[in-house]
Amino acid sequence: SNLLLYSIQVLTAVSTESIVRVASMFCSAALCLVIFWFVNAGTKDKRLALMSAIFTALSFQTTVSLFVYSLSNWLAIIEMFLIFGLLLISSKRHLFKSTLLLSLLGIILLLTHPYTWEVAVAILVTYLIYALLRKRNEEKVTIKQLTVFFSANITFFVVYSMLPFGSGLFKAGG
Repeated sequence: SNLLLYSIQVLTAVSTESIVRVASMFCSAALCLVIFWFVNAGTKDKRLALMSAIFTALSFQTTVSLFVYSLSNWLAIIEMFLIFGLLLISSKRHLFKSTLLLSLLGIILLLTHPYTWEVAVAILVTYLIYALLRKRNEEKVTIKQLTVFFSANITFFVVYSMLPFGSGLFKAGG
């Protein structure tokens, strides 16, 4: 996220303080929109999705992040819910083409905030186990998508961890 903020600052020649303030407002709005989209995709209930978005706007994550500017975590949570929502939509509509996008979003999530990536992977592994245990025909697309997702993400993680700039990926303080 620092590279993103720096790029915006160089391209726009706006002060760093202004960019950070606008970035936090952007992340707040984007998180609410992503939560609305995710809940609506999962439940098809616009009222529940709207309430979820309102609760997100008033949540601990939003109120604290506005004051401490934890943009990496915020962007990662947005990316994580994009992955979850895309998985829901693509598995219901049998859109296997979106598997590449899922994998790419997972890699972007890893580069944005590795600790949130770990949480997302843990949730998706649990979902994969659940799908395997159900053994329904509707779950075959989801299982294939998650298998490709994990293959791409774990491969990227291993390669990235072996590179000099990725060696401190999960070390304390790194």
